[in-house]
Amino acid sequence: MSLPDYSMQKEIVQAIANCYRDEKRKMEEYENGLFHPTDDAFRTMNYITGKIEIVLKYLEEDHRLIIYNEVVLGKKGNWYLDYMSQPTYYRLRKKAYEAFLHCLDNQ
Repeated sequence: MSLPDYSMQKEIVQAIANCYRDEKRKMEEYENGLFHPTDDAFRTMNYITGKIEIVLKYLEEDHRLIIYNEVVLGKKGNWYLDYMSQPTYYRLRKKAYEAFLHCLDNQ
């Protein structure tokens, strides 16, 4: 699969992030007895959260830092300034998104 252009990659990663956090929230509600999903919904929650968490393990450290903070934690804004300069972040973010999407597609 060839990856879409960068602006489309950003949209896809954002959609994946929203989906991951929604499924993770449902999983936590299930674990606390607040949500009772169907078997199919439970398998979906496990599949989505599990696949993203596995893919994170395969990313390079810099890419993992970006994907973890933006996808798993949902951070926005200048969160990266504690770790790197703005130009470095923008350069690494593009590569991180490409690596993340490639890994998801091949996992």
